[in-house]
Amino acid sequence: MPIQGQDMSSMKKVNHYGIDITTARAWKLNEYDWIAANNLEEGLKWYMEQTGLSREEAIDPDHFRECPLHETFWTVMDGLPEPMLEVCRIFQREKVGDREIVKTKTNYAEFMEYIGELPGMLASTEY
Repeated sequence: MPIQGQDMSSMKKVNHYGIDITTARAWKLNEYDWIAANNLEEGLKWYMEQTGLSREEAIDPDHFRECPLHETFWTVMDGLPEPMLEVCRIFQREKVGDREIVKTKTNYAEFMEYIGELPGMLASTEY
């Protein structure tokens, strides 16, 4: 809890893995991948090393954007046991083919709490 008059800009934010996420930001690079880094160049360098993609291949102009940390979205929570679902604030079940998936509402700031490295992969999807 900050003290009245305390400068909040110098406070360090550390996530569940001990990673300093004070200045971390999120970017959607393409249709499938979101990264987190302190700046875009750092994140792109890491992503290109991990994937072997060139800058032109990594960034899809139709999907590329910086993501506001408090922007909310649905994410799939496949495989969570029922008791864990009960602590999710908002969730919904959806039938996909012959299986049921569970989705929960979250935001990029919440995802940052669980990123294991920075720069790093914030989210990745496949179709």
